[in-house]
Amino acid sequence: MGVLLSGCAVVTVIEDLQNPFLITITWDGTELTPDTAGELPAQSYSKSDAVVVEVAVSDDLGCPVVPETYEWYLEDVLIEKDTDSVELAGTLAVGVIHQLNVLVKKGAILSSESVQFQVLE
Repeated sequence: MGVLLSGCAVVTVIEDLQNPFLITITWDGTELTPDTAGELPAQSYSKSDAVVVEVAVSDDLGCPVVPETYEWYLEDVLIEKDTDSVELAGTLAVGVIHQLNVLVKKGAILSSESVQFQVLE
C-alpha cells in the first residue's frame, strides 16, 4: 500500500510469517495435534528412556514434500541435520522446559515447527 506525500511514495511492507509447508511432528510414535491457537502440546519423557521425534512435511494441499535439508535445534543449538528424525536421550536437565525446533528447506522455501518438552525423573 503506498501513500503519496509531496511527490514521494511511502511503502509499508507487512511480513506474512505463515509457514508455506505443514510440518507434522510425531513424538515417540504419537502425532502431535496443534490446539486452536496452533501451538503443539508440551511433551515429556523419562530420564531413563529416550524418545524419537520425527517430522513429515506437506504442502497446503496435503501433498507430501521432500525437503532438501532438515535442521534440528535444541535450545537454539544445532544438534542434528539432514534427517527427518532425532533421538532425545535422558542427558538433559530434569524438570526444565526445553524447546526443540526443526527447520526444513526446499529451494528458497523455509518452514519450521517447535515443541516444548520436559524430562521427568
